[in-house]
Amino acid sequence: MEFRCRSVVCSFLCLLIVLLSQAVAVASPVAMDIDKSTSNVSLGLHLSYFEDASKKFILEDVVSGQHSWISVTDNVPNFGFNNSIFWFRVVLHNAADEHIEKLLEIPYSLLDEVRGYQLLDGLVTKEHVMGHSVPFGSRPIEHRNLIFPVHLPANKSVTVYFRVRGESTVLFPLTLWEERDFWQNEQLLLLCQALFFGLMGVMIIYNALIAWGTKDKVYLLYVCLISMTTMFQAIYRGFAFQFIWPNFPSLNAQIMAVIIPLACMLAGLFSIEILKLKKSFRGAYFAIRVFIILSLVHILLALIFPYTLIIQSSVLLQFVQAFFIFYVCIVHWRSAESEARVFFIAWIVFLSGCIIMPLMSFGIIPYVQFIDSLFQIGSAIEVILLSLILVLRVNRLRREHASSQLESQEIKLKACVEMEEGKARSQFLAMMSHEIRTPMNGVLGLVDVLKETSLDVKQKQLVGVIQNSGEMLLNIINDILDFSKADADSLRLESLPVDLEQVIDECVAVYAEMAKQKGILLVSHHDRCIPNIIECDPVRLKQVLNNLLSNAFKFTKSGHIFLSARIVDQLDGVRVRFEIEDTGIGLSMPQQEKLFTPFSQANRSIAREYGGTGLGLAISKKIVGLLGGDIGVNSQQGLGATFWFDIPIDRDDVITLVPTEHQNIIVCSDYDPLIEICRRVLSNEDVTVNQVFLPLSVNEGVALPSGNDIVLLYISGLAGSLQDLLPSVQALSVNSEKNYYFKMGVLNGERHLVDEKNDIVDAPIELHKIVVERYQIDKDKTDKTLEEFLPARVKGLKVLIAEDNAINQMVIRGIISSMVSEVKMVNNGLEAVEIISKDSGYFDLVLMDCEMPIMDGFEAVKSIRQSENTYNLPPLKIVALTAHALAEYREKAFDSGMDDHLTKPVSRRYMQDFFRKHYG
Repeated sequence: MEFRCRSVVCSFLCLLIVLLSQAVAVASPVAMDIDKSTSNVSLGLHLSYFEDASKKFILEDVVSGQHSWISVTDNVPNFGFNNSIFWFRVVLHNAADEHIEKLLEIPYSLLDEVRGYQLLDGLVTKEHVMGHSVPFGSRPIEHRNLIFPVHLPANKSVTVYFRVRGESTVLFPLTLWEERDFWQNEQLLLLCQALFFGLMGVMIIYNALIAWGTKDKVYLLYVCLISMTTMFQAIYRGFAFQFIWPNFPSLNAQIMAVIIPLACMLAGLFSIEILKLKKSFRGAYFAIRVFIILSLVHILLALIFPYTLIIQSSVLLQFVQAFFIFYVCIVHWRSAESEARVFFIAWIVFLSGCIIMPLMSFGIIPYVQFIDSLFQIGSAIEVILLSLILVLRVNRLRREHASSQLESQEIKLKACVEMEEGKARSQFLAMMSHEIRTPMNGVLGLVDVLKETSLDVKQKQLVGVIQNSGEMLLNIINDILDFSKADADSLRLESLPVDLEQVIDECVAVYAEMAKQKGILLVSHHDRCIPNIIECDPVRLKQVLNNLLSNAFKFTKSGHIFLSARIVDQLDGVRVRFEIEDTGIGLSMPQQEKLFTPFSQANRSIAREYGGTGLGLAISKKIVGLLGGDIGVNSQQGLGATFWFDIPIDRDDVITLVPTEHQNIIVCSDYDPLIEICRRVLSNEDVTVNQVFLPLSVNEGVALPSGNDIVLLYISGLAGSLQDLLPSVQALSVNSEKNYYFKMGVLNGERHLVDEKNDIVDAPIELHKIVVERYQIDKDKTDKTLEEFLPARVKGLKVLIAEDNAINQMVIRGIISSMVSEVKMVNNGLEAVEIISKDSGYFDLVLMDCEMPIMDGFEAVKSIRQSENTYNLPPLKIVALTAHALAEYREKAFDSGMDDHLTKPVSRRYMQDFFRKHYG
């Protein structure tokens, strides 16, 4: 049994040795019989080789037979990237009776060094050194490929050894040629190569001219790409070494190390542009950007690292990038147009070569002559197809350019027409503004003057009707003009210091009489944290507030209207929020949605009943937007509405309040909403609001005010007349002192029913003034408030007024004569120039109308300014006073040399504001 086991083991070992010997067979030299006719024969299967990893062996060591030679099993030995020295051996036997000459061709020119030895009877009869790193002139035959001539004596065998060193791919195709056949075949190959390089050269020049003419980046990238492809083929096929730098073999490796990553970078950029990946395929765009960066890094590293390492890394990068772009083209195939699909076909053919060549370089696939030529053939096909596509693209772009030019001309023509229409509209509005404002200035101005005379009650009532009607008409005109400016985006705002509390008080004062007449409680509150002065456009701010207050009074028949301003801290910053709350008819959701649309009102019946143009809220929305804020409404139908808008302010400007002591306020009223308003706004100011209902019940225990308590008493008449409520009022005021603050809505003739020592008024309730004395405002946050009265030097002004309209002369003189020292009138610009030239230093101010006969205001000002420059006189303050309200006329006034622009109609308050602005 033991003997049988030993036999089995021995048999197995013998079989294993036999298999290993077959797997790595030691090749004994077998001669290949040739004769004179033998030609164009691949010797791959007749080769044997061994690998010299130590790189130390010389020919004598190899010939000695101490090494194991391995038979080549492929037509072309391919060892991929390998740093070893490879020795190849082939034995040729001349069976003829005469000597013959043959050529051994190695059609792969990128081998760094090939040493060929011919041995006859053990002696070296020929030795040649050639290769990529050897000067071209050392070759036995000056050819782009490596050619080794062989002399075969009659009936003799010759052994040929090749020592091959390659820093890139070790590829050793070997072909036996009869010399005449070789040169005939060479003529055909040169013709094909000439066609290829000629085609590439023509396409480079052609596309370079297109790139220069169209200034299109795609063409420039394409020219660079095919230039790099052509240069690579010239090096790969050996033409560059043969014809361009034959005496500088080191350039072969250096340029090849740079040209491969450079071609990869250009291919990536070209793919991004031609496939429009930035818009259509963002993921692929960023991936190819990474490939481009890696290519650039390879170019820089080629100057530092060894050629062997860089060439392997570059070929790997080429393979991965080409495969990825190949995938992107496949993905884009379905969504592409027919023109783009032709491009995909051309690009895929080119990429196929870019993918197959690295596989062959790494030895993954065997070397095949057709595959080796596929990259070159694909490049030629790709260049032809892409050039045709680019021609089609040029034609398409020309058609699109022509179409776009036609559309551009149409757009320009349309824009010119719209500009002319806009100019005509502006001129019409300017003319209408001037023609309407001129008589309106006379009407309202004379009413303003007439009110200062002695009038009885009936006359005052009639004058008031005239003034209200005129102001309503003027407001409609202003709304139309403002809307036209907003619609044309020509509405401009000023940035001036504004006292918000004063603005609120002025708006409340305007509507105080209306509130009294309609029996509506008007309440206002100004948050003490709001800065005293902010930068804003006071006119436009008042316009928005007046629009909202006007609407509130228009749609409120009873109840209250509450105007408030408070600080709101939002995510985008600190804002001042204005709210106008009313108890009017309210709004439904559909009505709210279209509320800020021009010429829109809730419904037609409202327009008939309440009037209005429907422009006020649209203009307000535009103004608030220009102020950097927002506007809106909260409402339910039948339950009133709260309109709001906000404007931004600087967080650092918000005032810090330091309360001196806790305060109680006793609100006594027969109108419950007032108590709710007081609690809502005063609770944040460390004020306790106590409520006392009227009339007081006899059995009700009422805490009488004491100390520093504030009593706010308002009687609306809902719970009885003042006569009926008098006992309740007297019960509250029995212990009152001077610091008690009473504020009442009383009926005419009933004021005397209350004790005279109490402060009893029938004006709007201004809550911020009731508790203002409680606070000590942080001095660092306090700004100088606006001046209440006219500056003292206004009284000494001598004013010249140039106005051709007699009524306007009377109006303006009547308004400002009491404010200044002297007023002088002239009828046109020429008279103004003449009187100023006589005594240039007499007048302090000129109010100049712009539209006058003989010489208008613009020409007059130019003449005055020219005279000042000529005689070096100090400039006289000249202000336009005109009915032209549009921006272009304002600019025209400033361009002519005027210092400011006032718009008719003017009022006493309007002129007071002007004097404060210029002389304050």
